[in-house]
Amino acid sequence: MNKNELIYTGELKQYLADWYFQGGQYFAIVSEDVKTNGEAELLIFDFKTKSFTTKRTKENIYAKYKMKVYNDYQKAPDCSCGK
Repeated sequence: MNKNELIYTGELKQYLADWYFQGGQYFAIVSEDVKTNGEAELLIFDFKTKSFTTKRTKENIYAKYKMKVYNDYQKAPDCSCGK
């Protein structure tokens, strides 16, 4: 159910790539150019605590679980999104 409510506000220390919903978790890949020993770093959002945890993983992250992007400056050339 979409309640259109703000669930997180704050500054993140990492640059994030795409967001996913896979394995019952919402997460973003921390900047795709940062990989160590074949591991990706994930930033996982916990809705109960409204906070993030990080995890390093070698698990496959499947493109079919990538979430749709809203307000993408590449798809809206006249946006006021700071591009």
